[in-house]
Amino acid sequence: MNPDKILIIFESTRAVVVAEQQCKKHGFDCLAVPTPKKQSAQCGIALEIPISQKNEVLELLTKIGKPFKFFEG
Repeated sequence: MNPDKILIIFESTRAVVVAEQQCKKHGFDCLAVPTPKKQSAQCGIALEIPISQKNEVLELLTKIGKPFKFFEG
């Protein structure tokens, strides 16, 4: 994973889709990527975002109520 990015992992594919839509709607850069096996076996897709947008994206995801975990670098 790119050290300038963070990976956000969700419990379901549907949660990833909703989160990606909301992030893009609010102008954040995000990319759906395969979840590394060492991070989670729950959902096979995660969101990758620039670390510079971390706080704003995590705040948005908290507001929309999608449980997540995040990993840096």
